[in-house]
Amino acid sequence: MAKKLLQLIEQIIKKEDVGTLFLGKGEQVRHIFFSGDEVHLLEAGKECRFVPAPHLFMHSRASDSALSDLLSKLSNQHQSLGSALERVGLLTEERLPVYLEMEMFEEILLIVDRSGQHFLFEAGNVPEALLLGADDQHVSIPNQPLLQAIKSREQEKREIAEILPRLDEKLVLSDRGQEAMSGERHWVFGEIGAVIDGTSSVSEVLEKSLFFPHRTLVILCAAARQGWVQKTLFRELEDIDYDQLDAKAANDLVLRYIRAAEMSTDQVPVRERLIDLLEYLGKNGRAIEQLTLVGDAYKERGDVDKALSLYERALAIDPSDTKLKDKVFEIFYSRATLARDRDEQDETRRYLEECTRVRPEQIDLYEEVLATFGDDEARVSKEALRVIDLLRKEHRDQRARDFLERVMLEFPESIALRRRHVNFLLDAGNTAGAIAGLEVLRKQLKSAGENAEAQDIQKKIERLTPKELPAEPDGRSESKKRLSLAGLTLCGLLTAFGGYQQHTYQMLDTYRNQFDALASAEIPVPGSPGFRQEQVRTRNFVDALREFHGAHPVMIWGPAIQRVMLSAEDRLFYLDHSSRREFERLLNTANAYESRGQFESARTWYLLLEKKGRGTDWGKQATDRLEKLDNYLSEAKRLLAAGQAASAAGDFEESFVIYRTLLLDYSRTDEAKGIRLPVVIRTKPGGAEVWADDERLGKAPVVVHVPPFEAMEIKIQDSRGRTTTHYIEGPLEHVITIKVR
Repeated sequence: MAKKLLQLIEQIIKKEDVGTLFLGKGEQVRHIFFSGDEVHLLEAGKECRFVPAPHLFMHSRASDSALSDLLSKLSNQHQSLGSALERVGLLTEERLPVYLEMEMFEEILLIVDRSGQHFLFEAGNVPEALLLGADDQHVSIPNQPLLQAIKSREQEKREIAEILPRLDEKLVLSDRGQEAMSGERHWVFGEIGAVIDGTSSVSEVLEKSLFFPHRTLVILCAAARQGWVQKTLFRELEDIDYDQLDAKAANDLVLRYIRAAEMSTDQVPVRERLIDLLEYLGKNGRAIEQLTLVGDAYKERGDVDKALSLYERALAIDPSDTKLKDKVFEIFYSRATLARDRDEQDETRRYLEECTRVRPEQIDLYEEVLATFGDDEARVSKEALRVIDLLRKEHRDQRARDFLERVMLEFPESIALRRRHVNFLLDAGNTAGAIAGLEVLRKQLKSAGENAEAQDIQKKIERLTPKELPAEPDGRSESKKRLSLAGLTLCGLLTAFGGYQQHTYQMLDTYRNQFDALASAEIPVPGSPGFRQEQVRTRNFVDALREFHGAHPVMIWGPAIQRVMLSAEDRLFYLDHSSRREFERLLNTANAYESRGQFESARTWYLLLEKKGRGTDWGKQATDRLEKLDNYLSEAKRLLAAGQAASAAGDFEESFVIYRTLLLDYSRTDEAKGIRLPVVIRTKPGGAEVWADDERLGKAPVVVHVPPFEAMEIKIQDSRGRTTTHYIEGPLEHVITIKVR
């Protein structure tokens, strides 16, 4: 409304002027007469629109076609619709004056809005003939409420502009909106929603609506806030210059974006623009929240690459966000798994390396990377050393050592890995362990024909060996023949100690023999009973050795016993590691079968894990998974039986709820396959003929059994022969109303 016009009306009402206000131009001019404290409108009802006042009508729903038929009859008669509503029995005589006053307000306000800059007031008495005219020709209302209504209308228009700033925007009914249309409580929205088809603009909806345009806009905005109506365009978000925003305008714009996303048929593009704004404003926490939300939406649509780029973008803002790391890791690891299944080792390695970037602390990932090189010891060693250097650069020396020792279990003959392991032991001050490692390295070099280097290693061993201890010989029979002067001196000391050290040496010799027997035994297949026995035997040996060393902490044979213990612990670590990997393989295989819906195969693998892992956490985990699987399948059977029973009893609404639960939560079961959702088809107008996939079902309302996730063609034909085709697919709502157009 023009500001000058509002000021003029305020002045007329304040002074209680008498005269005529001319609004509009040409044939569209309308006359409002002010007579002191009253306002009159000539040709009331000329706009031929209804006031949305369902509380005044005699019926909760003013029939499907009564209002539109009444409009078509009166469109050229310039009569008040209130009187016509009374004549057809939709309004009582007592309620008629209330409706007429509401109609008068709406029509005057519409004329004032439409006049723009074209208005003129002429003072003077209102002609007596006008004041005595027929009720259907004009109605009078108090002027003060009119002024208040004009001011309230201005506020409503500002609120409308925030949601529907332009009339060329397209509107679409949501599923909730379809449901609201079919309800008796919202028949006014049902009349407006009937002209929303996804292609009509707001201006076209206003033109087709039975109600006054402003009231229609108010109802549309309320429906948008309720999620009944969604938008396809957002003119209010176009041509925004972020550099021109102050703090308040920026915060208001954020709220506008959020509201727009909630009202959009596709939230993703709106939220992407919101992300740009939040990043521009430095609102990193909210930007991450939106990036995650949009990434999840793309992932649900199957666009994993786009989802990944958004997750990575969010991680760049906050690299410590564990939830985002989990999302990125899940994508890369699933791709690595698929590549591994296709035997594409290079691709597998590439995705696994991305996994290590996201979770650098997870050592078993590096092992999986190395596994892609197969038995190529040179490449494995080179890659392993690269990973170790990376871990040490990040000051994670213990993890680097753990990783190295795990790789050495798979490739014990690698000279490069053995060298690095010796360096770790020396850095840690473990001289005895380093000497044992150097001895192994010397033998490896000698076997490889590297005699000169082997001799250098021997010299290093001698330098590291304490002067008071005899060097560890290659063969015990030869060592007894080559006792050095230091060795003879030690023998004398043993005698002086009354045989104590002689006893410890004999025990050491016994443990050496036991370990030789243990190490020479072939390791059984992981997971077999023999493997479990070997684990127990090795663990008992290590425990006994530790107990012996703890009981004799001060003895000259300490470094020698440590070397035996280190070798035994390596063997135990290998056994435990192999066992864990075997259990992981069984569990992962069972999980894979379960995720594909191959439940019997999954059960077989869970049972195997339960048997092999009996007495361990792995066995307990298998038992828990079996119990959950049985409960999952039992619940699916129960739901199917309950849904069938509800359908047989004619309770299709209950059957629909049960079947949809079965589809959404138990989709992998056989029970979920082949079921159809019972959907009630209603038509507007009611009683239309319904066909489903060319099969005639009768007159609406009818029940259609819809296959989930497949489109079903529904044809509707009313009594006039008008036909509408509609496609529905599930899971959807139990009741669908289809408008015949």
